[in-house]
Amino acid sequence: MVLMLSNAKRIGVALSVGRVGLPINAPSKAVNVDCSEYFHQLNSDNAVQDIDQTARLGSFDHSWHIGNEVFVGDLFETLKGDLDRAGIPARRVTDTGRLILIRGSGTLPALTRTGFSGGTSKPAG
Repeated sequence: MVLMLSNAKRIGVALSVGRVGLPINAPSKAVNVDCSEYFHQLNSDNAVQDIDQTARLGSFDHSWHIGNEVFVGDLFETLKGDLDRAGIPARRVTDTGRLILIRGSGTLPALTRTGFSGGTSKPAG
């Protein structure tokens, strides 16, 4: 429903990025990182949530990335800019060349220890 409303405010002339990915005419430096498989794992496994989700804010379906260590670790490495898009530890290149978000090494130390605040936080440790 929220994404439908976001289309309405743009009078339906443009889809939001993330709903279907980047447009075909996106700049070559832009890249899709598909989070679908990771989100399914996160959303369906409480043990994964206990480890990866250090904060919650709003509707989980629409704001899971806020306070998620895997997503924030990927974002951190992206903004740092030291690694190639395919070399970021929280990503894997599929057989078809797509980048997907994965669990594993490369996440940041607990967000509550790095000064994240907002939503409901779990204690670090």
